[in-house]
Amino acid sequence: MQLKITVLCDNIVGLKSNLLGEHGLSILIERGDKSYLFDSGQGHTLFHNAVSLGKDLRKVKKIFLSHGHYDHTGGLEKVLALKGERDIWIHPYAFLPRFSIENGDETKIRNIGIRCSWIQLEKMGGRFHFINSFIEIEEGIYLTGEIPRTSSFEKGDEDLRIELDGKLVHDICMDDQSLVIKSPKGLIILFGCAHAGIINTLMYIQEKMGPRKIFAVIGGTHLNSADEFQLGETFRYLRDLPFEKLGVSHCTGLKATNYLMNHLKERLFIAHTGFTFEV
Repeated sequence: MQLKITVLCDNIVGLKSNLLGEHGLSILIERGDKSYLFDSGQGHTLFHNAVSLGKDLRKVKKIFLSHGHYDHTGGLEKVLALKGERDIWIHPYAFLPRFSIENGDETKIRNIGIRCSWIQLEKMGGRFHFINSFIEIEEGIYLTGEIPRTSSFEKGDEDLRIELDGKLVHDICMDDQSLVIKSPKGLIILFGCAHAGIINTLMYIQEKMGPRKIFAVIGGTHLNSADEFQLGETFRYLRDLPFEKLGVSHCTGLKATNYLMNHLKERLFIAHTGFTFEV
């Protein structure tokens, strides 16, 4: 069964392209005659890029959301407006109020949560499935659910906040989840932002699925604020991991991308807007 993965939204656009970039991520998965959407970007460029790439979002049957930030969920309304009634898989924490503060200053706060309530989206046809544990959605396609934080060097983002019981507390993004797809060449893993840490995520997937070969890992790695120590530890783990390709995008950042490219060489590529990956 042919599998095609296309990046519809990302911060970066390839050269000589009429596609548009935005701070966000959305990835289309086409497997046989079925289509799935992993995240929906902010919604500014999703349809322009889909049309330019010849992709019909009306064919999308299921939507998987990595976490509840605006740059991964902003296109939901527009996708639902196309045809309505789509199954949407998401963590129950995703709709809680989410914020970001600027450089540790609690007085400078910005709303970064999902712009619509789940009730509004449900009225538009969204059929929500709230999950928090590893689950097989359909044959060969899995969502990780919550990812245990076991590595000592993946600290997360100190400037994120979530509202719990009327109080703003540090947000470790427990709703962060990744998508896993079986393919004849090995596992294909899609990250949204990997707020849980890419090593924590990969270790957890190996724990749940056994020591399978990983063909490709694609998506945001949230290494844009990582220091040299974290980058070094991340590479040391990746160096010995049985994977063929790592496609970085969105929140990886230029510093981390350059570091990984220098160390992983041909195993690394940029999964920019319009990038297509076929198995």
